[in-house]
Amino acid sequence: MINKLFAPPKPGITDDEYCKKVKYQVNFWTMTIIVAVAITMLLASLQKSQNSRSFLHGFSSGVLGGGIGTIITSRILFHNRKYLHKSKIKATDERLQEINHRANTITFIMLLIVSYIAICWATFYWDRKAAYLYLLIVLIYLFNSGVRYLLNKIL
Repeated sequence: MINKLFAPPKPGITDDEYCKKVKYQVNFWTMTIIVAVAITMLLASLQKSQNSRSFLHGFSSGVLGGGIGTIITSRILFHNRKYLHKSKIKATDERLQEINHRANTITFIMLLIVSYIAICWATFYWDRKAAYLYLLIVLIYLFNSGVRYLLNKIL
């Protein structure tokens, strides 16, 4: 399942196989967006502060709008064979995959630098907000390590 969702398409894949892969991804992200909007709206209804409720309603509207835009774009992709073929070629291009890999690596290094600075700040000025920041950074590291382990085992 994880391989079907996140792995780039292999070279030599047919347009129909690529269309099935994209449909599977779109269905997954549609369900994720629906769950995210539902949770955000539930959290908004539980907030006592008007500012918090307003922020959460705006956030859920933004997530919903982005999800609707993504679904419309994918539906156009499914019905236009020429656009589907161009998208498949773009997705299977090894040069673009290498560029994406390098960009993800640089982003991860920047996250490490920022989190190191945040850990130093949290160490010297320890308060409740710093503790939450420190906990979030530790969870990001654990998530990254877990994903890398799973992908190494699966792929």
